[in-house]
Amino acid sequence: MKNFILSPEQFERLSSYNINLTDIYEANPYDHQRNWSGKLSEKLFDEVFRISSDFLDAKMKDLTSQVDLINGKKIIFFTGYSGTGKTTFINHFIAQNKPEAEFICIDYSQVTEDVVSKENTPISDGIKYFIVRNYIPNDEVENDKLYETINFIYNNFNSFLQLISNNSLMKIVEYVETPKINEIDKYSKLNQLLDSFDSMDVFIILLIILFKHTPANKKNILIFENLDIIELDYLTGAFINDFQKLHNNCSTLSQKIKLFGKEVMFSKRFKFIFVLREATFAKNPHIVDQLGNGWSQFIYANIDSHSHDVLLRRVAIVEEMERKGYGFTNEEKDVNQLIKYFSTDKYFDESTLNLFNRDVKKIVRVFLEVFKRNKEYQIPYVLHRSDFENYEKRGAIIYWVVGHLKENSYFDNIFSFNYSTTREEPCDIGRALLTYLLNHNGLLFNKEIRGDCYKDEICKLSDIIQYFDKVYSVEDILCFLTKGYLLHKKQTWVNVLSIYNKEIQHKNAFNEELEFLQKNPQILEKDSKDDIKKKIMNTEVSITPAGYSLIKYIFIHFEYYSNRIKKENSQLKHPLFYLGLKKNKFGRYLFEDKINNVLNILKKEFKDSFTFFNKTYLENKKLTSKLFEESEFSFKYLSTKRKSRNGVFHITRVTSSQIAYIDNFRVYLLNKESVKNNKNEIALINTKIINLIREYIDLINKYSLDSRKDFIVNTLETHIGKIENDLSNIEARIMYPEQID
Repeated sequence: MKNFILSPEQFERLSSYNINLTDIYEANPYDHQRNWSGKLSEKLFDEVFRISSDFLDAKMKDLTSQVDLINGKKIIFFTGYSGTGKTTFINHFIAQNKPEAEFICIDYSQVTEDVVSKENTPISDGIKYFIVRNYIPNDEVENDKLYETINFIYNNFNSFLQLISNNSLMKIVEYVETPKINEIDKYSKLNQLLDSFDSMDVFIILLIILFKHTPANKKNILIFENLDIIELDYLTGAFINDFQKLHNNCSTLSQKIKLFGKEVMFSKRFKFIFVLREATFAKNPHIVDQLGNGWSQFIYANIDSHSHDVLLRRVAIVEEMERKGYGFTNEEKDVNQLIKYFSTDKYFDESTLNLFNRDVKKIVRVFLEVFKRNKEYQIPYVLHRSDFENYEKRGAIIYWVVGHLKENSYFDNIFSFNYSTTREEPCDIGRALLTYLLNHNGLLFNKEIRGDCYKDEICKLSDIIQYFDKVYSVEDILCFLTKGYLLHKKQTWVNVLSIYNKEIQHKNAFNEELEFLQKNPQILEKDSKDDIKKKIMNTEVSITPAGYSLIKYIFIHFEYYSNRIKKENSQLKHPLFYLGLKKNKFGRYLFEDKINNVLNILKKEFKDSFTFFNKTYLENKKLTSKLFEESEFSFKYLSTKRKSRNGVFHITRVTSSQIAYIDNFRVYLLNKESVKNNKNEIALINTKIINLIREYIDLINKYSLDSRKDFIVNTLETHIGKIENDLSNIEARIMYPEQID
């Protein structure tokens, strides 16, 4: 991306609005909550924030071509993770195509604020809201199209008998035939009439207005924007049935040429675009069959990969304003530097940006919260240390982020974060299920366009239950899936998996399925036409970027485990690299206590995992360690781009990651100015850290079931031996074998 420069006029305008860092990262002229109280115009946004790229041009052409196709897709789902620019993209799409099409854009961010609570807003309420705002006279609207349409239906009553419900038709008759006192009475009763309609009839009323008042040669594109604002699990139930009826009714209605005085051509002129974030997109693979052949197909126009460019531009705007003298706080400057690291370091991008489903707005909020709690140290310390390279910064950031998730109780009752020091615990079901989902979904969420292959790569709930039979109970599986999905409701975190074709609004969403499966434990293996079984067979699950980040990076990291230490001394509540050479009052290095505390957790966890494998996988599933490595239970994404044929055990991944991290810490200490010329201290540090690493090797020997265990241990011992033969060596590394994280 080219160097970004603000003109003096642009800088003056931005400065006059008294904006902060969060305002810049959340800037959106189309969202009244993020348009700086109306000060951020589309023009200023286009000049400063909007990014042009070949990628976006290709996406624009793709969406335009689908809208232009006469017999192409009638329903388009435009989906992406929160904060990836969907609203901006769609508004730009409207601006480019406005001359050729009539756009009806219903923005649910306004609907939920002005009509009812977010939790109870069905999609039809948005259409009612739009009709009231645009087709009843008010300060901004002069037309009286709703009133005209109601009278039109009344005057052609018989033509609508099979299209509009009897309840709504009778309400129309009552309204028209009841005398009105005055204009105010006329429109207040018209509002009440609209509220009394059945939900599907609201669709029909809108379409009749469009049939009557738009040119016959113009396309009508209905855009349902910001659908992630409402509980869109509604898509999987009544909404699909409504659309089935809508299609049939509109096809019938469009044939009544005499009624409208023109050929309506519904199938050719009308397209529907639903814009919503991935977490609330309930894909139904059977909707094509339900709505009629060729009428409804899906485009997954996912623009998540554009988020990186959006991120870079926002970083550049803050830096440019800072250069020109704008008064950001020191906290804001440092957070912007952290965000800049995300945009330039692949590890940050993969681990931390993905951990929030690439929602930059949430990441900014998280780090501002971290600052408020830790003003005296940590972020400024790490950022401005000249001897801290990316490796040290990465560990510190994971420490802060995991600490934030812990303090907000996001891990509670979902993952085995708060381990028991007394009772034996099974392997973390969350980690096991996410590993399975990753092995099936792959890196699907990184794909730019999700086509037909998407259906083949997504996991069926029935397959998950059967695959984990005799490992975890159905109740535990359904419980985790529900909680992992409902994380999308958290203010500063996101869902780690997505569930399709199933309404998930509360923790007991699967109660009906659970009761059915407990009464019929073998039903999934038998032919059955039971309705509940059909629901289970149709429900699908996929991993999100956040789930991928947890499995690939977070759950194995030393700083994840260091956040799990119970009753930790306040001196140790920092990332490992922050501790450096600090000592406690007894002259002992703080890092020794820190690493020992983590080792204590690992000893308990590895022992429990070893026991669980033998009791569950070996005895119940008849899986040897070799078969386990070949199965979908093991982690297979050792590369960031492809899946390996054989996977590895979690113990192998944890020890490899943490030995590498601790060894980097050792080399960092040895190269400090106060140490590198002191042979005695070099030898002391080498000895202490090698002894700690040997404890990791002891855990491998005792609990690892990895088929390469002997090779791993021998490799590590060889490297350690070279250092022990020359304890003054400050450059030698302890290397794990290749292809193990």
